[in-house]
Amino acid sequence: MISDAERRIYEGMALPFAMCQLADDRIHALLVSDGMCASFRYTRAQMLDALRGGMPGHTHPDDRDWVHRSNDDFLHRRSEKLNVVFRNRARPDEDYRLTQCVGFWQTLLDGSDVAVLAYFDLEEAQTGIARLFTAFGKTQNDLIYSDLVTGLPNLNFLRQFGDERINDFWVHDKQPLMIYFDVKGMHAYNISYGYTNGDRLMRLVADTLRAEFPEGTVARGADDHFIVITAWTDEADITGRVERVNDTVKRQAYATVAGVRAGITKIEPKHRSVNAFDCARQALREIGDDLNTVWRFYSAEKDSQYWKRRYLLENFDRALEEGWVRVYYQPIVRTHTRKMSVLESLARWVDPQRGVIPPGEFIPLLARYHLLYRLDLYMVEQICKEYPVREKAGLPLLPVSVNFSAQDFDHVDVPEALCEILARYGLGHDRIIVEITEQDLAKGTEHFKAQLGALRERGFTLWLDDFGSGYSSLNVFSQFDIDRIKFDAALLQHLDDMGGANRRILKAFNKVCRELGVHTLCEGVETEAQFQFLQEIDCEMAQGFYFYRPNPIEGALDKIHTHGKTRNFEDSRERESSEIQWLLNEGET
Repeated sequence: MISDAERRIYEGMALPFAMCQLADDRIHALLVSDGMCASFRYTRAQMLDALRGGMPGHTHPDDRDWVHRSNDDFLHRRSEKLNVVFRNRARPDEDYRLTQCVGFWQTLLDGSDVAVLAYFDLEEAQTGIARLFTAFGKTQNDLIYSDLVTGLPNLNFLRQFGDERINDFWVHDKQPLMIYFDVKGMHAYNISYGYTNGDRLMRLVADTLRAEFPEGTVARGADDHFIVITAWTDEADITGRVERVNDTVKRQAYATVAGVRAGITKIEPKHRSVNAFDCARQALREIGDDLNTVWRFYSAEKDSQYWKRRYLLENFDRALEEGWVRVYYQPIVRTHTRKMSVLESLARWVDPQRGVIPPGEFIPLLARYHLLYRLDLYMVEQICKEYPVREKAGLPLLPVSVNFSAQDFDHVDVPEALCEILARYGLGHDRIIVEITEQDLAKGTEHFKAQLGALRERGFTLWLDDFGSGYSSLNVFSQFDIDRIKFDAALLQHLDDMGGANRRILKAFNKVCRELGVHTLCEGVETEAQFQFLQEIDCEMAQGFYFYRPNPIEGALDKIHTHGKTRNFEDSRERESSEIQWLLNEGET
């Protein structure tokens, strides 16, 4: 009911009072204050024993009955307050003195009710009232501004007085610093060793921090977090202290503990404690899951990245609903005719506030939080919506490739989802080409591989993206039914490195693919010389800025309005004929 820490606070108070409960029609004294013991000149044990008989001391015979009735009505809750004045004396050989007993019911932190009985010698009323306000003020400060487990100041204290502590350092020409500590694995520690040992660990951390930062303010934050406001010395000294805290906690803890880690920030003159708190906490977040890192300093650049990532995550739903994520199309050409054969779809986030956000910023973030499946299916939906627009404008109705992530297949049945979207728009499976990176293919689960097989069974074309980007394995040819391999742009951009090794690699792989019946495409074409090389080795298709840059559908419509319609693309019969000829080695070289 009453914790050890609360008991220490209450028993140490100068106010003469007792906390009691009524059980089995008997008064049970829970605790008495030092002021109560001093007033009656009893030991604590004597005071507790005296309360079991009712009012302590010796009440005047003429006052006993009505004092007893008033006390009984209060304890049985027939009256909510007690306020009686009677004649009483501490010992039989003393004179009677007027005594006032004030009682009220108090609800504790755990929800239980106790009776608080305070006794005052009215001849010392003025002094007693002063002690009352002083004692209750001290208790209030103790409970509001102190952490009961460690005895440290708490977050309320920092909110109220943190700026004062920071200003103290500025006044003495010292650079203030805030360190935000986190005890690693505290939840597991409590489960494994119990909350009593968990509290001991918190006290160990508190004592260690006080010892390492005696000149600073050490406070307990929420749960297993601690905050230190101290003066900056130099990086070696500050980080050395943090590491000593970590070593001491790990060495002296009751059981194995992972130690602590800390975010550190220098406090700027314009910053208040709340700003420093956010910066230090952000530095701690940047450590992430790195178990080998104990501390990290706040970086404004990384903080900016954090808020950018947060903006993207918080606005992802809105971006899809309001069409901020756009489909950009980049044509892929057949090398021996230079005609457009396929379009690759690329996601671009066109934000109304921040402009175009490149995919390198939002796609890895969506992957981290397993949201890519929503983006990829959204892209398919948008492509299907734009097919009628393309058809009406006279644009080529070329197939469109869409990049899918292996994690997509963990969240949805991709073959089923694609079929449902295409059916909704009355389009066939030949309109969408599924691209999977080699990295995903190499680490895919059996469930993922089974869905790839289902895609092929339902008539979808499957391309392997980024071949040669560092994960290449010849096993893909024997383990998967792939229609086309896209050679990574890095192979083409470094053709002459290491004595022209990539020239021989691309030529050899192109030949192997043809013999295996797998079509080829090379990304990253930026110069005429690179394109001529692909023609020389008879790579089937090419893609890159040398031909076309990615554009939304409006870009193609603008070109039609400006230059008129063009016939620089394949129809379905030309596409099928060209691919058969290439496999038969009859294409132009």
